[in-house]
Amino acid sequence: STRSPKRPRLGPDSDTSTTTTTVTAAETETVTSDECMESCELAIINMQSTCKDGLARFVSRRACDDLLRETVEGRLGLSVPTYDAARDPLRELFIPLSPEEEDTRTRPDIFQL
Repeated sequence: STRSPKRPRLGPDSDTSTTTTTVTAAETETVTSDECMESCELAIINMQSTCKDGLARFVSRRACDDLLRETVEGRLGLSVPTYDAARDPLRELFIPLSPEEEDTRTRPDIFQL
C-alpha cells in the first residue's frame, strides 16, 4: 500500500496563502465522471475533526465563511459584504411552519427579527 503525501492542515489563524495552488487554463483538462471518481481530491473545511480527514488532500480547521471571504477578497480582489439576515433574499421565498409544525422546531426562527 502506498502512503498519501503529507496534507496541509490549517488552524483558525493560519495563512491560507501557503497552500494556494494556481492552475492556468493551459493546465486544465476535461475528465469524465468515471475518471473523476478515480482522480478527484477532497478538501475539508470544518471547525472540528471529521471521519473523512484521512481521505482529504487539504484540511482546514476554520469557519468556511472566513476562508472563502479571505480567498475572494485577498486573491480575487472582490469585496464580500457582511451578511445581514434582515436583507436575506430567502426571506421572500420561505414558507413558514404551520401551527401544527411549530413544536418540531429545534432552532430559533431566524425570520422573526
